[in-house]
Amino acid sequence: MKILKKIFFTVMLACFAMPVLHAQVALTEDVETYIMDNGIVSVRVSKITGDLVSFRYQGAEMFATTLSPDFHPEAKGDSPANNPNWREPSIGGHAHGYWSHDAMGTKGSAPAIPSVTIDPKTNGGKIAEVSVKAISKDRKMGTGPGTGSDGDLTVDIELRYTLEQGASGVYTYCAFDHNSSYPLAQFGEARYCAKLADFFDWISIDSNVDIHYPKTHNAGDKYVYTALQSTNPAFGWSSTTKNVGLFYINPSMEYMSGGPTKVEFMGHRNTTAEAEPCVLNYWRSSHYGGAEANIAAGEAWNKIIGPFFIYANSGNGHAAIYADAKKRAAIETAKWPYEWVKGVDYPSKSERATVKGQFILDDQGVKSTKFSNLTVGLAHVAYISPRPNSSPEVITNWQRDGKFYQFWAKGNTNGTFEIGKVRPGKYTLYAFTDGVLGEYIKAGVVVEKGKTIDLGKLVWTPVRKGKQVWEIGIPNRNASEFFKADEHRDTEISIKYATLFPNDVNFTIGKSDVKKDWFYQHVPHNEDPNAKSAPFYGVNSPGRATPYTITFDLPSAPKGKAILRLAICGTGTRSVNVTVNEKPAGTFDNLSGDGVITRHGSQGIWYEREIAFDAKMMKKGTNVLVLTVPAGPINNGIVYDYIRLELDETTAMQGIHIQVPPPMEDINKVVDNTIDSFNLLKTVRPVAASSRKGNNPVLFLVGNSTMRTGTRGNGDNGQWGWGFYMDNYFDADKITVENHALGGTSSRSFYNGFWPDVIKGVKAGDWVFIELGHNDNGPYDSGRARASIKGIGKETIEVIIQETGKKETVYSYGEYLRKYIQETKAKGAHPVLFSLTPRNSWKETGKINRVNETFGLWAKQIAEEQSVPFVDLNDITALKYEQFGKYKVNYMFYGDAIHTSAFGAKVNAASAAEGIRSHKDLAQLAQYLKPEKQDGTAGSKRMAGKPVVFTIGDSTVKNKDKDSTDMWGWGSVIGEYFDPNKAVVDNQAMAGRSARTYLDEDRWDRVYNALQPGDIVFIQFGHNDGGEINTGKARGELNGTGEESIVLFMEATHRNQVIYTYGWYIRKFVGDALEKGAIPIVLSHTPRNQWTPEDKVIRNKTTYGIWAKEAARAMGAYFIDLNEISAAKLEKIGKAKATDYFKNDHTHTSLRGAIFNAESVVEGVMGLTDERVKGLLK
Repeated sequence: MKILKKIFFTVMLACFAMPVLHAQVALTEDVETYIMDNGIVSVRVSKITGDLVSFRYQGAEMFATTLSPDFHPEAKGDSPANNPNWREPSIGGHAHGYWSHDAMGTKGSAPAIPSVTIDPKTNGGKIAEVSVKAISKDRKMGTGPGTGSDGDLTVDIELRYTLEQGASGVYTYCAFDHNSSYPLAQFGEARYCAKLADFFDWISIDSNVDIHYPKTHNAGDKYVYTALQSTNPAFGWSSTTKNVGLFYINPSMEYMSGGPTKVEFMGHRNTTAEAEPCVLNYWRSSHYGGAEANIAAGEAWNKIIGPFFIYANSGNGHAAIYADAKKRAAIETAKWPYEWVKGVDYPSKSERATVKGQFILDDQGVKSTKFSNLTVGLAHVAYISPRPNSSPEVITNWQRDGKFYQFWAKGNTNGTFEIGKVRPGKYTLYAFTDGVLGEYIKAGVVVEKGKTIDLGKLVWTPVRKGKQVWEIGIPNRNASEFFKADEHRDTEISIKYATLFPNDVNFTIGKSDVKKDWFYQHVPHNEDPNAKSAPFYGVNSPGRATPYTITFDLPSAPKGKAILRLAICGTGTRSVNVTVNEKPAGTFDNLSGDGVITRHGSQGIWYEREIAFDAKMMKKGTNVLVLTVPAGPINNGIVYDYIRLELDETTAMQGIHIQVPPPMEDINKVVDNTIDSFNLLKTVRPVAASSRKGNNPVLFLVGNSTMRTGTRGNGDNGQWGWGFYMDNYFDADKITVENHALGGTSSRSFYNGFWPDVIKGVKAGDWVFIELGHNDNGPYDSGRARASIKGIGKETIEVIIQETGKKETVYSYGEYLRKYIQETKAKGAHPVLFSLTPRNSWKETGKINRVNETFGLWAKQIAEEQSVPFVDLNDITALKYEQFGKYKVNYMFYGDAIHTSAFGAKVNAASAAEGIRSHKDLAQLAQYLKPEKQDGTAGSKRMAGKPVVFTIGDSTVKNKDKDSTDMWGWGSVIGEYFDPNKAVVDNQAMAGRSARTYLDEDRWDRVYNALQPGDIVFIQFGHNDGGEINTGKARGELNGTGEESIVLFMEATHRNQVIYTYGWYIRKFVGDALEKGAIPIVLSHTPRNQWTPEDKVIRNKTTYGIWAKEAARAMGAYFIDLNEISAAKLEKIGKAKATDYFKNDHTHTSLRGAIFNAESVVEGVMGLTDERVKGLLK
């Protein structure tokens, strides 16, 4: 009550007190904080973290804090989720303003270094500035979204806050410094967030997101509040009751990532029960394709983020307040760079430069040479972003760069431009404009300090592959001209496509209108009447394949080569198939996902793709070209910026069809006619031997998608190759592993396209693993043209590739293996041949189909002929699969019977390591392997001939469980109820786990490996399964019990992962246990200490409680409704006494509560009919 009175007194004081105009800035401090006050605003900065823990405007607190009796701010209803080790006497968790990379670090870290960098006493009270600095050394800094318990990365951090006389706000900026002694550093989510007072109820992000947003409306998907950062320098919240506002103002975009087309998350209400208004300044995120800010080990790097202005204002209504903030943004932009920034790498105005010039458009395909919306920028040249050795290499351009500074400006219609206030350095000049496909690039622009650089006239000749036949849309890097693009924030818009276009899009060139006839999202066609969009995850309901039909007329039969060019600005699908007049013309595949459709946008990462096909496929008169998005989750679509068909009649699509031995059938049915596909794929492969440490050997992996899926090998399609996990088995101090495998390649296509790059890096003493053959099929001279001649003979054939006209000699599979081996030996290195990974293909006898009559046999024969080691990976893994059984093997694969999920890839990697250890000729290599892990914890207490009762679950099953004052789980006390002469209880639960993370962390595998017939497995999850899926703790699953799945990028691990439904994980545990002959028992989760007004315990009958029951029954497993049993008993005890059964919160139980729940489990067991279980009780 005292706190409320003080809040009321402060607010009333603010209502009647007039602020002192242009009062001098005062700076005071106490043990914990600095306080800066200029009579308009008063701010308090934590010396411990660098957080802005209080922001008062005209006396009123603007942040989500209360006031303690001594007027110190305290957290309001918000635990320090972003920094779990926060401990301050009177300042609570991050419920105010804070940098995601604060100055405190994690628990046990060194203290921050606070200091005054500008003392107002030295300048007549005109300005004050304080600093809170952290030296990283051997600890990781940053506790923002998605970071691990040990922090984010090794980098020094200095946070500063600056207050000027007469200013209605405070500036803040962050200086990052990665010195040359620091290891690889990869920024996770990086932002400045402020959680505001609950009287803020109007959000203003841009002209479209300028709406009343009270706490009562906090429902739905927060990603509808995203917008372009570059065009919205002022954004924030206002109050319709107090007529005040708080806005962030970015005076420059040079420190932001992604350039002028970056769509970002800028404000929303917090997803906690408090639902605080939040305003966010992301300078690097994973949203909409994300950005990279990775610093290599040994690289000296620094970057200044900001200063930006946290501005408070007042006015007559929200419109006036927002308009004033935008005017203030123009003032701050004019003041940039700020003259008071000293002591960090921040060039002054006189030290910065101006770059100008004029573009001359030379495009034969357009009538006007004037420019529309010309955008010109200076950014770092595209580069390979540093990553761990196990990660694929990725080219990072300005759209995904957050590591370096960028400078952008709008040009004029006559092509002139001027980019001001540029830091000295070497840049690449980029430009794009509406109506022109592609972008202008000029490398090597040197910007000198304080100078004006005139680049003169720059002739811009856009790329055209032939004369234009037709076009759809406007090349402008977004989908704004297409039908319904203006409604992209409607979370159900993807579902509505099926109603709007029941017969799908049929677009006739010259007649149809893109504004009415071309739906901006090309998504799978929904057929589920119950489909709906889920916050954060969009629409995961399955849809059928969706054709977009384009009809056009030609005056005559064309000849030569046709080129279909796509400009893409949003991607969820992996591929788009193309047919021309009902004949296959190619596939756009390996498309790069960015979450635009899932998160309700109309633009993300922009890129071009093209395919070429024989113009003879078209004819005089009416032609039909169809673009088809495959069936799948409705999120898995594509957003086009622009489509163009070109015709090059000077280049013939040549090829010959001669009598050749028939190749093996391409069972994958994949066609890729993209001429530049190999060049594209090279951009995501590691540089050979780049991981080498001193004179240590390197292990090179050569293979296809079973070793490394797709072009990136990062699981973005839900599939993983075993090569990704091989470095887990080798000692990196002795040997490094480089995965050069590439999805879609055969022994032939890898040898021709990529082997030359690999062999360049091979040295004496290195090792080369070769596993190829899955793709040595299909046509010899068209499509992917990757087939080799069957067998190991010396015969050859001569072909001409239809799509390129290139001549090629094709050899046998065995001959290509000979080439790899001989060239490796010539370098003094060691080749090792592997048979193919097995497929999920079974005989009627229950055995896996082997390849011991084809590729496995041929590889073994070549190994013997060439005297090199051969590892029968096919047989080693097949034996494991046969031991697992069909149910468990099913989830070893994803999408088909060939490509492995992460689970299957790990099994294949373990088989490879097993093959190495057991091979008599690989003892030298085996010495580089790490010692085998001996995990004897699960089932270690087993009595001979007796079953083990295993419990798996979360913290309500197993917690600290040490003394009577701890939190306890029922799994640690239920052993008292079982006869110790008949069975032993083994509690394998782990606090904080969901069903998904219990599986991800291999905890279930330990239990599975220990299971024997007759064992019991209690399975209880649900408390932690509803959280965020790919951010924060990332332990949530999809809702329900269906078979659907989604591939998401994990912000914490920077990896992609397949996420299934809650029911899928429960069924997996049950199915695995049944295949081992064990008895699985599924339980609904324990009830919480939450009551209705009628004094009834709140049950979980609609989500995890019913889903657990459905999953159990679907598998024929026992189900115990623990939630109901314990809830009914709690009601008998009464609400007042129930608190004795819980500890610290409404979920975790005390020792008394754990015993109480254990007795409920026993009660449920007694209700079963199976004496195998009941008979084990005392």
